[in-house]
Amino acid sequence: MVDTTKADTIRAALREPFTAGRSPVEKAGILRELATARAERVSWSMAQLIDWNDYVATFVIGGPAVVGVGVNVHRQRIEVDVADENGPDVVEARLGSRRIPCGLVVIKITGPVRLL
Repeated sequence: MVDTTKADTIRAALREPFTAGRSPVEKAGILRELATARAERVSWSMAQLIDWNDYVATFVIGGPAVVGVGVNVHRQRIEVDVADENGPDVVEARLGSRRIPCGLVVIKITGPVRLL
């Protein structure tokens, strides 16, 4: 959560959708989990990560170097997958002047896409 002061409000909002139609035993377990769930501070909300992902993708998709772009929710970053060792230079050149926050984008050499 970007704002952990709202943790109790979020827990309350999740009770009904997570427990609807459950047996009493399942419902009790879910409520226990919600009551003890930790709210961790993050830098970016999911909406912000999606917006940054869409922004980054508009500049890097379309060339042969980039094979994928996506959000890594756990690590709070945008990952750009490239086909080979030349890919990072291509991506850096395309994003260099875009004023993207430091550390938000990570470039990974994953190899070419193989269709099955």
